[in-house]
Amino acid sequence: MLERQRALMIPTCFDETQNRFIASVHTWVLKTPRHVMLIDSCGGNHKDRPALPRFHQQNLPFLARLAEAGVTPDEVDFVCCTHLHADHCGWNTELRGGRWVPTFPNARYIFSKAEQDHWTGPAGQSGFDAGVYADSVLPVIEHGQAEIIDGDGLLANGLAVHATPGHSPGHVVFELADGGEKGLFSGDIMHQPPPGVSSGLEQRLLRRSGEGARLSPLAAGARRRRCGKSVHRALRRKLGRLRDPQPRGF
Repeated sequence: MLERQRALMIPTCFDETQNRFIASVHTWVLKTPRHVMLIDSCGGNHKDRPALPRFHQQNLPFLARLAEAGVTPDEVDFVCCTHLHADHCGWNTELRGGRWVPTFPNARYIFSKAEQDHWTGPAGQSGFDAGVYADSVLPVIEHGQAEIIDGDGLLANGLAVHATPGHSPGHVVFELADGGEKGLFSGDIMHQPPPGVSSGLEQRLLRRSGEGARLSPLAAGARRRRCGKSVHRALRRKLGRLRDPQPRGF
């Protein structure tokens, strides 16, 4: 498959010298006339993630890079979580005085009810994401800053949310509409679709790209990468993003 998709994958998605895929972990920064929004919040600092060495006890200049983008934690109005895995919600909180507290004190944190229900159960106690709910989600709820959504809906400033379960039970995609253009903040939907069939949202995206809706899962996956890359290029022209200082492979 890599050979068939070489033009798409190299050099931005695959390092030929190390024979490794390149993973980008980043936060999108959206500024509207009324609000500042973040989409996902990376891995966070000082989090215990022994099963995920890349994210274990990180100490990265995330907030300094946020400041370089012209945003302080107090200015953030919404933190939108596509899902609650360790690498997508870690900066929801930070360690202060030995306690986990919301990093963005004036923000509403948005995530799905299905995701909340899943991680409050046994799944949140073991495996790769053990402890994530306790240190990166529960403190937000306890401080009264959580906005838990159920299904699709319209949030604010042309930002809509679509349920896209598959990568996780409550995964969502955020859709931004502005000036007649639309972009999707897809989280991890592109590399792990629901088993056996594309979601309705993915099918609509594929149809917009000129591809037929009746694709096999394997073929649809190849088209997804192409669509995702196009959306990424379009959004990058308008929006900023914060990344780990060094993109790494896996």
